[in-house]
Amino acid sequence: MHHKSWGITALVGAGGAALSAYVNLFASSAATAGPALLMAKIHIGAALIGSLLFARFIQGSPDALKGPTHPSTVGTSIVTYRGAVRVLVPGKSAFFSAIRCLLLLGFMLCLMIQFVQIAPPDTVQPFAPSAPVRSLAT
Repeated sequence: MHHKSWGITALVGAGGAALSAYVNLFASSAATAGPALLMAKIHIGAALIGSLLFARFIQGSPDALKGPTHPSTVGTSIVTYRGAVRVLVPGKSAFFSAIRCLLLLGFMLCLMIQFVQIAPPDTVQPFAPSAPVRSLAT
């Protein structure tokens, strides 16, 4: 059985958070006041949590692939004019257990948070249709 190292998980999480901190605080040209600073903190937190979840998913993969599966079932089906055919229905794999699915969903949520941005107030424009709108009244 493989040992899941919390040390490696912590290093991967710190690396993900450090990369996000660099991109959000030093590499971007946005001002770091008000909402932009709050958004940077949210991005860094999401990167930390997402990289921790993904690291645990990867570290658990070898055990999940070798893990127990539910028993397979052999079924018999009848084919017209041919006779009976045996069909093997494989059992459910341990690779996509409920916990592993939650790890992936949490990682995807954290990844989606990374693409949320706040536009500076001077670049926000009210909605204006690109083509003139005509009335459908008769």
